[in-house]
Amino acid sequence: MSDLDKILLTTLTTVIAGVIVFMAGQVLTKFLIEPIYEQRKIVGLIADSLIYYAHYLADSFERPVKEVGEAPDKFRRFASELMAKTVAVPGYHLWGWLRVIRPFKEVIKARRGLFGLSNTLHKADSDRKIALAREVASALKITEIDAALLTPPKEGE
Repeated sequence: MSDLDKILLTTLTTVIAGVIVFMAGQVLTKFLIEPIYEQRKIVGLIADSLIYYAHYLADSFERPVKEVGEAPDKFRRFASELMAKTVAVPGYHLWGWLRVIRPFKEVIKARRGLFGLSNTLHKADSDRKIALAREVASALKITEIDAALLTPPKEGE
């Protein structure tokens, strides 16, 4: 084999290896990293909504909340989007079992809590709503929320 043949073979091998590495990186990004990122974005929006709508959780001791605006629909939409983004991650159960991402059972628990919030937000049951919000925050490991937001007020406050 001549020197020119060796150079061409080395170049061809390098180009093919580069294309394979690039394609593997693109597959990994598109099919694993981006779906996990999209799920994390939904978790961030859920955390934001738990903070933003916290006044609906604790402001309903004896009487129902008359106007809850779009909050019930948002919580219901987040429950649906959370599940949609979760099932879009290939091998989710495996990654959850390895604790790379939230286990599937925890996502189901969060979905149940979000649907519960959507259904009870207008009712006069602050303890139930706060418990549901805590369940969602705990299941999704949303630790950035001030615990006082998800705690029933003390007598006389």
